[in-house]
Formats: sequence, C-alpha cells, structure tokens
Amino acid sequence: MSPRIANHTYARDALAVTVGDSITLTTEIDERHLISWGNLPPENYDRPWLGGDLMNELDEPVRRYLEGQHGSAGDLIWQCSIGLRPEDGGLTDGQWSAVAHHILEVAGITEPHADASPVRWVALRDGGRALHIIASLVCEPDHRELVTPAADAHAAIAQEWTRLVEEYLHPEGIPLTVLTDEISQAHEPDELADMIALVTNEQHGVMAKLRRFVEGAAHWSSTHDEAVVQYSGHRLAWAARRLHSLQHDLASISSELHSERPSYPHRAPPAAVAPAVLPKRTPVPRAR
Repeated sequence: MSPRIANHTYARDALAVTVGDSITLTTEIDERHLISWGNLPPENYDRPWLGGDLMNELDEPVRRYLEGQHGSAGDLIWQCSIGLRPEDGGLTDGQWSAVAHHILEVAGITEPHADASPVRWVALRDGGRALHIIASLVCEPDHRELVTPAADAHAAIAQEWTRLVEEYLHPEGIPLTVLTDEISQAHEPDELADMIALVTNEQHGVMAKLRRFVEGAAHWSSTHDEAVVQYSGHRLAWAARRLHSLQHDLASISSELHSERPSYPHRAPPAAVAPAVLPKRTPVPRAR
C-alpha cells in the first residue's frame, strides 16, 4: 500500500480515523496497539494508554504553540498511514517500530541517530497489516518552533517503505518476474522509478548482485594458471565495468522519473519538405 499522508490541526482528528478515543492501547500483542513513541512524558510509559490520553499528550504542544503565537490554527499534526499488500507476509512489532523510525527520518521530522526526538509522536500497529504514525510538528520543549517535513516526503517514504519491505520480507531481493508483472499496474512515473531503484539498489538489487558475481568470476579467472582462463578473466572484468555503467544509467533514469524530474520541451515533428526539383539541363552541341 502506498503511503497516505494527511495534516490536521489537532491529534483528535488523526486519531478519529485510526483508533478512536476510547480503545485501550498497550504494548501487548493485539490487533491494534501502541508499538513505539517519542518524547512522551516518561511517567506514563508503564501504564496502558487510551486513545484519549494520546490525544491529550499530542495536542498539548499544539495548544501551547497556538497560545504563544496568538494566531490561527494550521497543519500542526502530521499523519502517515502505510500498510502491507495482501500477498506480503507479516512484520513483527520490532520491525514495525523500525519502520516508524525510518519513515520519520526520511520525512525530515526526526534526525537519524538522534538521542531524543524534537517532537512528540506515536506509532500504532493496526491489525498487524498497517501502521499509523501521528506526530506533533511543534518542537519541544519551548513550543515556539515547528518542524517542517521534507518537500518530497511522500516520494521518499514510498521509496524507503519499498526498501524496508524488500529487506524484511524478501531478503534475497524481489524477483524480476514480480517486478515485470507490476510494471503494467504502475499509474505514476514515481512507481516505475521505485521499481528501477529496486533493481539498481547497491545492497539488494539484482544488478548489483550480478555485477559482484561477475567481478568475483573475473578475479578468480585472472589468477588461474591457464592463459585461456586468464583471457576470460579480462573479458569478465570488462563485462563487470559495463554492468556498473548500465546500473548507473538506470539509477539516473530512476531519479529523473521522480516527481522533481525536469520537464523537457516537446519537440514538434519536422515539417514536410518537398523534394528538390532539379533544373532541366540543356545539352550543349559538340564542336566538329
């Protein structure tokens, strides 16, 4: 499922479409529960959460920010919902928690490897197949500044989610046959770009694996005693270089296909040109 991003003024609007305000949210294995959070008051960590409790904790910095600004309300609550496809396997709570942290980082809301989150946020697992992340954009603890999500947050989250699903559910990489079948289902250039990025990914992509295989074969062949095998090693080394160049070209195409791709002007077809008419040649009489 592609990520769905929404903005709200208050957390109650985000919770209303996810868990409501009365359901008990614990860290126990259940259909719907709290799996991860950031910057919530520490005295509340060891007790079951109610949806209303989460609403109050996330809305508190919002209220303080609005009181200090004396201005109109805006989009101060950020929400991202994401889920697995029916054919995908399941994720553990630990994996869902890691997904939440990765998504917040690529969205520009939290800093990678930071000791503490600058804002309050929660991650809720919904039915074992979906995840809801709700974050206040008001910085702690002064409540006077806002975190601004990345301009390309949607595309970045989609790409990161695809990578994480591949890493957790398909550690050996997504077969090319699966990606080939999915091309016909793509609706936007970004979706095709994500598929190309999977193929060219340096860690798990099939092209990188093929290139590393050819490089290994080239190294083995080049150290062999027989001259004909050494010659094959030189050919394999050149093949590895061409694979690397092709991998780079495809990765560049993937970047161009994303939403920030440049807009190239459409060239009009060349106008029809009438065939040239050669002038008639007047014969010159020969001198006798």
